[in-house]
Amino acid sequence: MRNYLLTTIVTAVAAIAGQADGFRPHVTFNDQPEMVSESAETRIQSSREHLAAVAKNDTLVLERFDQFAQNLETFYREERALSWDQFTTILNALDFAAEKHQFQTRKNKAETPYISHPIGVANHLMSIGEVKDPDLIIAALLHDTVGDTQTSFDEITKRFGKEVAGYVKEVTDDKNLSKKQRKRLQVINASHQSNGAAQIKLADKLYNLIDLLNNSPEGWTRDRVDHYFEWAESVVNRLPASNPELKQAIDQVINQYWESQDKSAVY
Repeated sequence: MRNYLLTTIVTAVAAIAGQADGFRPHVTFNDQPEMVSESAETRIQSSREHLAAVAKNDTLVLERFDQFAQNLETFYREERALSWDQFTTILNALDFAAEKHQFQTRKNKAETPYISHPIGVANHLMSIGEVKDPDLIIAALLHDTVGDTQTSFDEITKRFGKEVAGYVKEVTDDKNLSKKQRKRLQVINASHQSNGAAQIKLADKLYNLIDLLNNSPEGWTRDRVDHYFEWAESVVNRLPASNPELKQAIDQVINQYWESQDKSAVY
């Protein structure tokens, strides 16, 4: 039951490698040539090596990164949806997030390095949600840095701009509140999210729901999983209509989960 959900929802966006960009003009949105000082492959490899060192060569993390890199390179090289500066800034944000989350792990049995989550959220945003806005992709990579690490909104603003910091702020819970209060406020505040923040929320919830089914935290009972699905559904159903593809993917995961529970109850 758990394995087929991932395969039916998450599909990698295939990227076809082109010629190296090293030291050739790259045409930007206003058709002005932009000199590129290194190839896309070299810059991606640099981030991969940095991530491998921080995440201790964790297989899942590197798989997530490779999917992310395919999506990113497709946006940059084939679709020309990103400039070189935007392409490299997104990878800088991934490097930044990897450093910030390097001592954290997911709650699953394997204790997967936490950076697998923000990379996965960005992947969903790009591959399923077809989001090409660099600020949203960067904010997805950074969405847990302020809430879970020693990172400030000012730091994000200085490095990545006000727009990114604004999205991160919208999706960051107040850790001074209890977990119960935070979850309640997510439901209450969902309808007030901007379209950008709503899309990050959708990608975040989609990742967590799939991960809960395929790589659930140690000690979680079926009742606890049920409650999480009920709560997540309450949140996403109150978000502004911002990305039909992501919402449909979440609805499919939720519906399949409840159908599987009904079938197991019969038997």
